[in-house]
This record gives sequence, structure tokens and C-alpha cells, in this order.
Amino acid sequence: MRDIRVKRIAFAAICAAFAAVFLALTGVLPAARLAFLAAAGLFPFLADLVLGRRYSIPALLAGGILGWLFGAGNAGGLAYMILFGSYPIYRNFLVGKLSGKKALILALKLLWFNAAYGILLVTARSLFLSDSAGVFTPLNVFLFLIGGNAVFLLYDLLLGQATGWIFSRFDRWFRSLF
Repeated sequence: MRDIRVKRIAFAAICAAFAAVFLALTGVLPAARLAFLAAAGLFPFLADLVLGRRYSIPALLAGGILGWLFGAGNAGGLAYMILFGSYPIYRNFLVGKLSGKKALILALKLLWFNAAYGILLVTARSLFLSDSAGVFTPLNVFLFLIGGNAVFLLYDLLLGQATGWIFSRFDRWFRSLF
């Protein structure tokens, strides 16, 4: 029994380490920052699929802290913790608790994204981009919100596809380990 716990902790630590590597890459290659943030969010998602929230939330926190320390910076680390790392765990929670209620699930997902968007917008405006007030006009914020919701729905769809792919390819392997 103790051997299984050690394997689970090690798997969660590996997921956190991979998330930290992708977060560190956001500082090295800033042109692909959003892609690396989304890729970093897949590792706590994998820990949540395989092991559950008991292991995925510490993997999320450890990956976010390590990524922030090794190059993601304040903005990347904050975006990972608020949206890209935590949303897949929240998505699995919703799908597990509210199965069959697709309209409610979709509304709660969009509520999550818009709340995260608001937090990131206020934080970016006050902490990181305080001298560029002309960028945050009401029209720009609204257009980014509409575009962000569309991209978010695509991201959510791709996470669902990733879930099916992970289970179809690796379910037997994960079951043999844990």
C-alpha cells in the first residue's frame, strides 16, 4: 500500500516538474507564451485524470511556484494559476458532479473563464501595464472578451478531446501503475 502512495506522489511530482518546464519556456520563448501556458496546464490535468484532485491540486501549486521561480515571471505564473492550470481541474470536477447537465456545465465554465479574465485584466492593468491605459479602452476590453470566450470554448473542446485520447491510449498503462 505504501508503494502505491509513493508512486502516486512521484507521478504528481513529475506532472508538476513538466508544468514547471513549460512555464519556464514562456520566459525563454515569449512568442509562444500562450501555447506554453496551455501545454503546462495539461500536466495537472493529467494528474487529475489519473490520480484525482488529492494529487492534482498540489501538482498545480508546485508546478506554478517552480515555473514562476524558473522563468515564467509574475504574469505567466499568475495566468497559469488562475486559468490555464486550474481550469482543467475545475472542468473535470464539473463533468464529474453535473454529468448530463450540459447547459449548466457550459454556463459554469464560461462563468469561470470570465471571472479569470476579469482578475487577469485588473491585475495586468494595475500591476504590469500601469503606463498603457490607452490599450484598455472599453471597446478593446469588450472585443478581447468576445474573442477570448470563443477561443476558450475551442480550448475546452480540445481538453475534452485530450481526455478521450489519453484514456484510449494510456488507460491500461496507468492502471498497471496505480
